[in-house]
Amino acid sequence: MNMQKFFLSKWLCMLALLWVQLIACAQSELLNVNSAESKAAVKVWQTVDVAENSIIVTVNFENVSKTPVLIIEGARGIPEKGRPQKIYPIYEPEFSITLNGQPIQYIGPIGTYLPFKREYFKSFEPKEKAQFSVQIANSFNFLPGEHEYSIVHHHLRLNEMNDLILEYESLPVKFKYWKK
Repeated sequence: MNMQKFFLSKWLCMLALLWVQLIACAQSELLNVNSAESKAAVKVWQTVDVAENSIIVTVNFENVSKTPVLIIEGARGIPEKGRPQKIYPIYEPEFSITLNGQPIQYIGPIGTYLPFKREYFKSFEPKEKAQFSVQIANSFNFLPGEHEYSIVHHHLRLNEMNDLILEYESLPVKFKYWKK
């Protein structure tokens, strides 16, 4: 009788472990589907205007879905509501720049941030658009001479289903810059 209880308890433990794995797998698949849908929900692109000693990057956001998306407001996200439309300096490496696939070092200032909180993420409504411009010429270690670089913007979104903060990238844009 004790042997039956032992095997029964072992069998129940194995069944419970299997159940936990199934749930974890299902949640993982759900997150992957949600991430793909969420990525398509917000269109993000940038334009680059280059002049002597100046590189102005304008980042555009547009919610093309039928549901709101939570995006961080401020650095690494949409501009704060009511912020004047002007060219700002960059305060952290929210862009990655490469030359022939090799990263260009970020040498600009880096802000100090406390851990991100849910209230930092704002609802970006369907059909809503946002835009900001930054000067990046002095924030990256561009090489002397003329080169063609590639730039990508990184922004943060909050997955409401599990409170995970996810980083998304824009498509890369190429630009030429000449540095003395």
